[in-house]
Parts: sequence; C-alpha cells; structure tokens
Amino acid sequence: MNGSISGQRFLHTKWLQLVIVVILFAAGLLVPAPFSGLDDQQWKTLLLLVISIFLWSTKLLPLGISSLFVIAIIMMFNLADSFSSAISGFIASALYFVLIVSMISKVMIKVGLDKMIARLILRLSSGNVVRVMLGFVIAAMVLPVLMPSAVARFRMFHPLIDSVNTFYDLPEQSAFRRFCNWLFSGVNQFLTMIVLTGGGYPILASELLDDAGFSMTWTSWFLHMMPPIYAATVMVIIFAFFYFHVWDELADSSRSANTSEPVNDQLSNNGYDKRNMQIVFSLIILMIAAWLIGSNTGMPTILPPIIVLTILSLPGIRLFTDMDFRSFEWETFIFIGSAISLSNIVQRTGTADWLANVLFGWISPTYPDMIALFFLMVMILFLRVFFTSPTGAIAVILPLAVSFGNSLGLPVLSVSLLTILIIGSLMVLPIYSNTTIIAYQSGVLTLKDQFILGSVLLIAIMISGLLAAACLW
Repeated sequence: MNGSISGQRFLHTKWLQLVIVVILFAAGLLVPAPFSGLDDQQWKTLLLLVISIFLWSTKLLPLGISSLFVIAIIMMFNLADSFSSAISGFIASALYFVLIVSMISKVMIKVGLDKMIARLILRLSSGNVVRVMLGFVIAAMVLPVLMPSAVARFRMFHPLIDSVNTFYDLPEQSAFRRFCNWLFSGVNQFLTMIVLTGGGYPILASELLDDAGFSMTWTSWFLHMMPPIYAATVMVIIFAFFYFHVWDELADSSRSANTSEPVNDQLSNNGYDKRNMQIVFSLIILMIAAWLIGSNTGMPTILPPIIVLTILSLPGIRLFTDMDFRSFEWETFIFIGSAISLSNIVQRTGTADWLANVLFGWISPTYPDMIALFFLMVMILFLRVFFTSPTGAIAVILPLAVSFGNSLGLPVLSVSLLTILIIGSLMVLPIYSNTTIIAYQSGVLTLKDQFILGSVLLIAIMISGLLAAACLW
C-alpha cells in the first residue's frame, strides 16, 4: 500500500514538472519580453536557460533526451540561424577530448592498471595500516594526472578500502573506512580539476575559458590550478583526519600487524596481462609527455589521445574494440555538447550581460578587487546550488561571471578561475557529484558528514582561491 502511494506521488510530481516545462515553453512562444532592457531574443534565451536547468536538475526526461530537447527549443525559439548553429557545441574540441580520454580511461581499467597501482601501494606499505592510508592519500593526489575519471578512481579504491578494513578487523563504520571514502569521493572529485585532462568538467571549463579570451595549455592550466587546489586539499585532509578521529584507531591497528605478505595475498591477488599493462602504461606516459611538450610547441591537446586510442585499436593489440565504442556513455557526450551550445546562445544574444547586471549589479565597482571577488564567489555559490551537475553549471555561470568581471574591470582570468574552482568544489550534499552519491549510497558517510566536510572544502578553496588571485594569477 505504501509503495502504491509513493508511486502515485512520484507520478504526480513528474506530471507537475511537465506542466511547468509546458508553461515556460508556451511563454517563450507567445509572451513578449516583460522587462525593460530585455529584448525578445534575450527573453527567449532566459526561458531556455530556466527550462534547461529545470530538465537537467529534476531528471524529468533521460539526460540524453533532455539535452536533445534543449537543441530543439533553440530552433523553435529561433535563437539560431540554422541547425548547424544550434548544435555549435558539438563541434567543440573539448567535447571530443572528453569522448577520447574517457575511452582511454576505460582501457586502463580493462587491462588491470588499477590492480597494479593497488598492489604497489600495498607493497610499499609493508603491512602497516597507517602507511596504507598515507599511500591512499598520495594516490588520490597524483592519480588525476594519469587516470582522468573520478568515478573510475573511486571504483578502483572502494573495494580495496573495504578489504583493508576487514583485514585489520576494524569496525564496519571505522574511522579509517569513513576517512578513505571521503578521500575518494569528495576530495577525489575535487582533485579532478588539477589537470586540464582530468575529466569532462575541466575540459569544458577550458573550452569556455578559451571563448573568454584565455587559451590554456596543459602546463599553464596545471601551474594555475595546482597551488590553490593542493593547498585546499591539504587543509581538508587534515580536518577530515581529526573529524573522524583516525589516529586513535590506526595507532592500535598498526601495532597489531607487522607483515605485508598476508595483506598483499588477500587484497591484490588478481592476475593481469603484463604485456597489455606495459603497452597501456607506456602510452599513457608518452601521452602526458606529449601534452607537456605540446604546451610549448602549439600541438593541439586533443592530438596525443587520438593517436593513443588509434594505437590501442591496432590489430595485434586491439585493447579498444567496436564493442567498447558502442558501450560508451553517449548521453554524457550529448549533454556536454548541448551545454556548450546553450552557453554559446547565452553569450551571443547578450543574455549573459543582462543576467550579470541583475545578479551581480549590487557589487559596487568601488570595492577593492579582493572584496569584489569574494562577493562574486558567494553569488556563484548561490547559483551553483541550483545545478546538480558541475558541467551544466559551468556552461551557464562562467559566461555570466566573465561578463561581470569585464563590466567592473576585475582581472578576468582571476574571475574565471575562481568560478571554475567554486563550481567544481560544491559537495555539501551527495547529489552534487557522482562519486559522493556512490559513497553516500554505500552507507559509510552520513548527510552530516557530507555537509560538514563539503562546507570545509568550500571554505578552504575560497581561502586558497583568493590567495591565488592576489599572489599568483
């Protein structure tokens, strides 16, 4: 009976959401611009923006379908001259970079590179659980350079964390297990931004940054983002260590085990093809080297991963197949392409300037730069709350922030990078990233844990971001 009532309520909610979308759509077709200073194209773009945010946040439709529907609305509202103009986001290099790097990431998991890294950490720990945890911390901070997907990194370490917890006979909800789950959910997701090639979010952010007039190479992105991100990461890890009372628990456990062999046998006794492993690992190292060298020679960032994926598909190697290509998560591809198209429309129609004046206009140009940037971060955070996906949020919010920065004479690069950091670090609730959702559903972290640690992360990145804006950028 309760299940039937819950199902009816869910259905009623979805019907109400559908009615809201229909009303907004009808307003775009029939109602003229109701505000002074807002022309019809900007009014329709504003409604398109609201519809897009609503569809992507409520998941009224499947992600891929809602993203295609956004393209349809662009054409029905006459916000693009042609279909090719409406889908301008689908010719962005960032979109195909996400596609190719994600495929390479899947090959890394397929050949067992995750198992090799886990075995290395366990071997270096010598059976000491404190060293295991330290190895996990180092891996979380380094692996975004090698393994682009935050979800892949979480899924790689999640069973290993549980196995270590069981081996040392720690409680099911041990401080060690809770700390490591936050490390590879919240912190791991946040660290994705440290490299340009860290995942879909930084890649899309760099594309939008390029549109704002700042072209970032792999090296320049790393040099700009590494100091504030690592500084905030250290602050959050230290806080989490004391928040979970990890030391009291690990001090006792480390004295009870002094050999590495049982740990290695129990946790990493997984076979893998050594030849394939060497091929993939060598190609990844060469790809990263090409990015570093290419930063100084003008080589397109997308070129090395295309070559790597081609090599992985060659006869005799064939680590990437037609089946792997067909099984790719194409809804993510469509979503990012639609988000970029939406961002282009928001900028092209001047809606970004209008919205920036409405949302940020209360910030006086007489404020010192650091005060203005702080208030800007607060407003960006307010807007970010309405998006469940950082990718959707950056496509909408970054153009507004850049427009505001230009109008006030603020350093546009600082405005852009602070916007990217704030949007990518909001994790006060599990819904704001895939890794935190998985960690929360496992029952290890509570909503209280998520809110407290996520809030500390936000405070840490605001502090380190402002310091970077003042001293580095």
